[in-house]
Amino acid sequence: MLYSTLVLALFSASFSAAVPSGHEHARFHKDHHVRDVGHSLTIQLKAQDDVKDPDDLTIATTIINKGSKTVKILNDPNGPLSQWKTHTFDFVPLPSAGPDGVKSKTVGQLADVNAIRVKYNPSAAAALDDPSTYTVLQPGENKTVVHDLSGMYNFHSPGGYTIKLASPAQYFDVVEDDGSISSVPATLTTGEAENTSILNIPASG
Repeated sequence: MLYSTLVLALFSASFSAAVPSGHEHARFHKDHHVRDVGHSLTIQLKAQDDVKDPDDLTIATTIINKGSKTVKILNDPNGPLSQWKTHTFDFVPLPSAGPDGVKSKTVGQLADVNAIRVKYNPSAAAALDDPSTYTVLQPGENKTVVHDLSGMYNFHSPGGYTIKLASPAQYFDVVEDDGSISSVPATLTTGEAENTSILNIPASG
């Protein structure tokens, strides 16, 4: 009963079927008022090494506190700290190369996404002060979350795709010492390996 009450207080969810990724940005986008509070948060995206079936897909996200202060980040269900099956990632096809080795200047179609829509209230979450609603990172500390994306994405063609953060996932809500909430942009980094954020979809059959 307590869990149900908590969920209803924080957000409401519904299911969105087969919506193209690019069209969802405007629908989910929220205004972010970024404050210069000195926080520095980076995020690394890593696709699984061997994708045999695009319907059985996982992505690992690692959030790193690069700043000099401890941060208290709300676990927004639309963001990379949550394992909810929301629209957190976009998959952008890499330009294909022709027989002469020249890459095409046109970009293919984004993968369609079947995701849960979530209306989230950061202020209500912060007021609860429940440890399950936030993540605390000390300076230099990181947290990795593995996202199960099984059955969520429809890839229109095989080949390489770059993993991007969808609009709702590009900012973190950070609770300050005075209780206010700052919107901190997520700086995307590839980490040590340049190809970690590249997903290769095999040809069917």
